[in-house]
Amino acid sequence: MKTFFMSIFICSTFSLNAQNFGNAVKLNGSSNYITVPNVNNFLEPAAFTFECWSKRSTSVSQFGKDRIWMSINSGGWGVFIEGNLVKLTKVGNSERSSVGTIADTLWHHIAVTHDGTDVKFYIDGVIDTTMAYPILFASTGNYSIGSRGTGEFYGGTLDEVRIWNKVKTPAEIAAQYCMELVGNETGLISYYKMNEGAGMVVGDASPSANTDAITDGNNLWVVSSATCGLSINDVIAENSMFRIFPNPASNFITIKLNERLVSKSFKLQLFDLMGREVFSSNKLNSNNSLQIETSSFAKGVYFAKLTVDGNSHQSKFVIE
Repeated sequence: MKTFFMSIFICSTFSLNAQNFGNAVKLNGSSNYITVPNVNNFLEPAAFTFECWSKRSTSVSQFGKDRIWMSINSGGWGVFIEGNLVKLTKVGNSERSSVGTIADTLWHHIAVTHDGTDVKFYIDGVIDTTMAYPILFASTGNYSIGSRGTGEFYGGTLDEVRIWNKVKTPAEIAAQYCMELVGNETGLISYYKMNEGAGMVVGDASPSANTDAITDGNNLWVVSSATCGLSINDVIAENSMFRIFPNPASNFITIKLNERLVSKSFKLQLFDLMGREVFSSNKLNSNNSLQIETSSFAKGVYFAKLTVDGNSHQSKFVIE
């Protein structure tokens, strides 16, 4: 995985600058995958959270479905990307989808929780949507990272795959998605840091010690380039969609959208660390920006989410 350092500059620019250390696994999209033993079905708790960092090689999979984590047999669960939507499936039965999309080849953090009744999707530490999904998962076989058994492969790089036997809260996901964990955190039942750097096995840093085996490839290791949290300048350079200033702020923030969005419909939402929406708008003033009163906001970290043509873009800001 990677180590992260936080820097706050006096010039009112807030950033999370990532120093990248450790490794990741790069899968070719045609034959590589990792087998995960499912001893006594321990990977199918009644409530769970799945997390990983994902960087696809192409924005559209050659198989139509980028299988990140899948039960090999029907009845188990899986997380994958199809049509740029993040999906949770009961294999061979049904599925639910995110509203936000991942339509690029950049690194993104993906989290999915299921409590037996509802599924929640998170993209880059921000809650995307909650949907009813009253279903139980049960299979009789192993799981795969990067494929559905021997087919429908994932093409790209994966890092920091985590399985929890609990539903993590929005605050927990936001607090931990930028961190490499110790491995003994409460509820963590599988944790693949992908730091081995060589060989045909992927170690499990959780108490389960559920070691995985790589299929078809002993040179899949790469240096992880995942970055967590973009500075304001990075946001402009990466997606050129919007910028936030001042940041940190106190009484107000201004969000300025790229001029190419003038004729497009959009939705701007602000969320606190608990995932609660604190502001929403789809209108701008004459200079293609929006000034938002924040004096009533509690101090802390917030997330701005801009949805345009079904694609979502996120950034953080701080109220102090």
